[in-house]
Amino acid sequence: MFNKARKDVPNGEKAAYNAGKVKIIIACGTSVATSAIVETLLREKLKDNKVRGFEIYRKRIYDLPMEIKQINPDIVMTTSPVDPAIVKDVVYYPAMCFLTGGADRDRIISEIIQYIKERTEKKE
Repeated sequence: MFNKARKDVPNGEKAAYNAGKVKIIIACGTSVATSAIVETLLREKLKDNKVRGFEIYRKRIYDLPMEIKQINPDIVMTTSPVDPAIVKDVVYYPAMCFLTGGADRDRIISEIIQYIKERTEKKE
């Protein structure tokens, strides 16, 4: 669920911390194949729902702790299991269902759409 508050960003600075966009990291083993598929599927669904105000970054799972610190994402999705401690301060979704067509895919997409719309509407 996306109700986790970002601990490292003061409430009054939410609009400035990411230049008005929701940042999403999609991570897989090499940041080439499976993350690209998840990114394409997610972008298509966001476009179909006329959602704007987001940036997607494809990264390697191995680099995830460093990338989270550098990018300061709102949402992290991974195609492989990840240590919960790494994603404890962000909204996290396992993304394997994007590759397998699992039942959670539609729920995750809906939650991401809602999250982005809520965050971008507040910033405008």
